[in-house]
Amino acid sequence: MKLERLIRGYDKHTEDVVCEYPLECVPLQEMAAIYPTENDPWMYDCYPINDDSERLLRVHNDFPDLEKDTTDFFIECEASFPVD
Repeated sequence: MKLERLIRGYDKHTEDVVCEYPLECVPLQEMAAIYPTENDPWMYDCYPINDDSERLLRVHNDFPDLEKDTTDFFIECEASFPVD
């Protein structure tokens, strides 16, 4: 099993997934300063992206501008399993 973290965007009106951007690096210790992760130190839950977290993610990752007027963005974690 491999854990992958990504930015996932949801349309504010329909809640449909409209974009996904894989993240190469999520600095968990630095993110813990932005989000209350005491009960989720590995950040398995979904977290809304705010200006601070976006700036921090951009230091370590390359992704397009986030259209926050029309889309809600979250840092999400999902498991992928190898296919034999």
